[in-house]
Amino acid sequence: MIYETLPEEVGTSLADDLSSTVPLSLLRVREIMLETIRPILFGAGQAEAQWRVLRVLYAEHAPLDFAALANAAVIRRASLTRVIKTLTEEGLVVANPNPNDQRLVLVAMTDEGRDHVRELSVQIQAEYRKLSDRLGSERLTQLRTLLGEIQELAAE
Repeated sequence: MIYETLPEEVGTSLADDLSSTVPLSLLRVREIMLETIRPILFGAGQAEAQWRVLRVLYAEHAPLDFAALANAAVIRRASLTRVIKTLTEEGLVVANPNPNDQRLVLVAMTDEGRDHVRELSVQIQAEYRKLSDRLGSERLTQLRTLLGEIQELAAE
């Protein structure tokens, strides 16, 4: 994994160093991004983790098992169980045993779930477009490339 080390120089405050680390910067950017879409999600009765799960299922166009869904949505399996229960109760997803292995559960999006994602996506994409317009497409592409490279390095 990629970690920044604490400075060895005397006189450098830990607070100054931590405020400039990459992991904290990424968390701050994540929070900024979420602040723009939280009102949209909450207005639709969706939590952030639920939205990530719905977006993954929408993009996949196929049922996913819990392990693949948890990995793709960046959510712990224990939390995913609770999210799937809620989304199932709302009629947005279905969870059925895998016909090839009854021990596994496959999660799929319902038609209602697809409609829900399409409706919310219009509003969320409008917010993301504002950021893209301010940042510029070239810089946004550079950011995506760098983030992808960091993910690849971390996976090694």
